[in-house]
Amino acid sequence: ERAHVQTYIARARFFLTNLRQREHTLKRIGESIIEHQEAFLHKGVRYLTPLTRSEIAAELDLHESTVSRAIADKSARLPNGTLMAISEFFVVARGVQDVLRELVANEPCPLSDEQLSHLLAAQGHPIARRTVAKYRDIMHIPPSHMR
Repeated sequence: ERAHVQTYIARARFFLTNLRQREHTLKRIGESIIEHQEAFLHKGVRYLTPLTRSEIAAELDLHESTVSRAIADKSARLPNGTLMAISEFFVVARGVQDVLRELVANEPCPLSDEQLSHLLAAQGHPIARRTVAKYRDIMHIPPSHMR
C-alpha cells in the first residue's frame, strides 16, 4: 500500500515539475515576443515586425519545435483588450497588408502591382510583385485595370 502511494506521489511531483517548466518556457517566449513586437503592441498591426520561431528559439537556446509546441493553441490579451493567437505574432503579412490597403486607398490613379511593390519596398516592406498580387487577392482588391 505504501509503495503504491509513493508511486502516485512521485508521478504527481513529476507532473508539477513539468508544469512549472512549461510555464517558465512560455513566460520566456512571451517576454521575448513582447521585446521584439513592442511597437506593434502599442501602435498597431502596421508595426508588426518580421519575427520567426527559429529566431526566438535561437535567442532563448531552445529548439524551434519547442517554441512551436509551447505557443500552439495559446493566445494573449493585447493592451487594447483584444485576444490574439500567439502564432499571429509570427505573421508579418498582416502589417504589409495594412500598408498595401492604405496605398491602394490613397492612390491618385490605379497603381500596378509592380508599382505597389516598389512603394512598399520604399516603406521598408520589400516584397515581390507576385506577393503584392497575392495579398491584393486575399484582401479582395481588384487589379489596377479594374479599380
